[in-house]
Amino acid sequence: MQAKNVLLTVASAVALGFAALTANAQIKEGTVLAGGGLSLDFGTHKNERPGSNQNTTVTVETRYTNFTFNPKVGYFFTDDLALGLNLNVNSNTNKNKDNGIRSTSSSYTFGVFGRYYFPQKLFLEGEAGFGRQSYNEDDFRNKIFAYSLGVGYAAFLNDHLALEPMIRYQGTQYTNSRDNRYRDKYGALRLGLGLQVYF
Repeated sequence: MQAKNVLLTVASAVALGFAALTANAQIKEGTVLAGGGLSLDFGTHKNERPGSNQNTTVTVETRYTNFTFNPKVGYFFTDDLALGLNLNVNSNTNKNKDNGIRSTSSSYTFGVFGRYYFPQKLFLEGEAGFGRQSYNEDDFRNKIFAYSLGVGYAAFLNDHLALEPMIRYQGTQYTNSRDNRYRDKYGALRLGLGLQVYF
């Protein structure tokens, strides 16, 4: 029984030591990373505003579905520092619960990103891109400028594959394509999970 405990202790120490060495290993110059993330969210949005008569309220409730796909590819120009290109594609559907009217929009942004890895596989990432948003029911379009800055962790499942939880601040500006005086600006704190392949 005592020998078994000693064996388990030694095995645990070796495993922890190996994990520490792996965690501190650098990602070498010349490595390529490729991957990205998917997200799907759905819910309801309720809008209330004063009615035409005093002391009345008009309520509009909408169901929405939002899908986002964001592939990226990067290259390590030096140890632990990667630069690359990314694409964000988004599709959104809204349906009025009262009258059943459905509206859809789609958008994309194409841009660049930079990522720096710290010793314990924590990384800092910044990105910026430009794109367009369109509504399918008419010819209304917006120009998009988006940027983000965040921190994440590369949890390697093996030598080449990593799950990457991340928290980031994202800013987005929508500008009317016909009249750039009309602008909407959004800022949000986002949590995400990505999958990357390193080779």
